[in-house]
Amino acid sequence: MFTIPKTEHSISEKPAISFERVTFAYQQGEEVFRDATFQIPQGSMFFLTGASGAGKSSLLKLIYKANNNYLGSLKVMDQEMKSLKEAQLPDFRRKIGIVFQEFHLFDHLSTVDNVALPLTLAGKTLEHAREKAAEMLSWLGLGSFLHRMPTLLSGGQRQRVAMARATVNDPDILLADEPTGHVDDENAMKIMTLFENFHKKGKTVILSTHNRTIIDSLSVPEIRLDGGTVTVHTPQPLSAPSGVSVIGVEKTSLQAVDDQEVENIDNQMDDNTALFKEAENVS
Repeated sequence: MFTIPKTEHSISEKPAISFERVTFAYQQGEEVFRDATFQIPQGSMFFLTGASGAGKSSLLKLIYKANNNYLGSLKVMDQEMKSLKEAQLPDFRRKIGIVFQEFHLFDHLSTVDNVALPLTLAGKTLEHAREKAAEMLSWLGLGSFLHRMPTLLSGGQRQRVAMARATVNDPDILLADEPTGHVDDENAMKIMTLFENFHKKGKTVILSTHNRTIIDSLSVPEIRLDGGTVTVHTPQPLSAPSGVSVIGVEKTSLQAVDDQEVENIDNQMDDNTALFKEAENVS
């Protein structure tokens, strides 16, 4: 059975992601942000915030090299992104899990096959990939929906399928673009607890959001995009000045999901369909 360790972990001072005077502009020349300089330490968790159109999605795309139109230095896991060759991209992207705002699930594939896809692309057998996908989906309370098609899932369900697909191959970095945009504040907080459990596994997590209820409720550093500038704000003093570089936080105010919460966490989500029923054991 797939489980997420609930023990705390240390935050490394070694950066997982490093921006050094990065300036990004759209191809038509419109500048999005200038001279962004900050570091995301390995094993830390950050919010990425800003108004619609501020460049949050664009910044995430730079990290997983979906866009290369920038000036300055950007390193991800010690790899300078501009020097990353096309032939190296598949191996590089297997180290990064991405939860897209609009899910990007394949409607012609079942839930389990959507989640298994990254593993099959990495060369795993279909049997092994489906087994691991089923384990992840069961942990997320979707063990009864393995063979359901995405078009028959609710928004909250599809969001957790996207989370499962992003994490099934155990990436080092997890990026999420507005992962709570399809649920209300109460259930958004519950989804955030799931992301915190991945963070507690030692993963570096960056969550793009404009939900101030979540941001103001959690003790997590915040990367803000505002008027073409990028600054880092922390909920409590850390070892570096705000706006330059931070070490991260070892623990947020989120708590791990206990067994009872897994039973009841989604009773009010998805039209009372009780999505977080007891996870099925998958051997």
